[in-house]
Amino acid sequence: MVVVFAGVFFALLGLVYFSSGFSSAARAYVQGEGTWSKAQKEATIRLQEYAASRDEKDYQAFLDCLSVQLGDRIAREELEKPQPNYTAIYAGFQQGKIAEADIPGMITLFRNLRKTKEIAAAVSAIARSDRGKIGEQTGGRRFNAPDRRDRREADSSGKRFFDRAVCGRAAWNDC
Repeated sequence: MVVVFAGVFFALLGLVYFSSGFSSAARAYVQGEGTWSKAQKEATIRLQEYAASRDEKDYQAFLDCLSVQLGDRIAREELEKPQPNYTAIYAGFQQGKIAEADIPGMITLFRNLRKTKEIAAAVSAIARSDRGKIGEQTGGRRFNAPDRRDRREADSSGKRFFDRAVCGRAAWNDC
């Protein structure tokens, strides 16, 4: 009888250990999403400031904000590979401002639950958003173009650029 209770006790203890690890990793992903969203908003603001001021510090701040999202993208793309480079994953998550202590749990969660419906939907949405980051970078470079013609094009298409690439919405007022 004691053996049965001891077996149940240790089974429950193991379940608590694994569930707390997954819970911590899920919390880290939620926290990472918040950091990602703040960086996206900050990048939009910095690019708008740069478009108005042409101050190189504003452009550099824009690129710094984008580095958070690009770091997360590097980590996600590496995690998708059958044989991922864990050094690149760690570097990507660190660039994305993820706490180093959270990275192993995030890797485990992603690798073990990637095929579930909920995780697959979230990763698909993130991948679509990552494609928009390429447009955001390109638009930022156009604003920073040394050629006057490129700058005029950037100025004339600025509203469309912010609508589609930065805001990810159809209307400027939605930003």
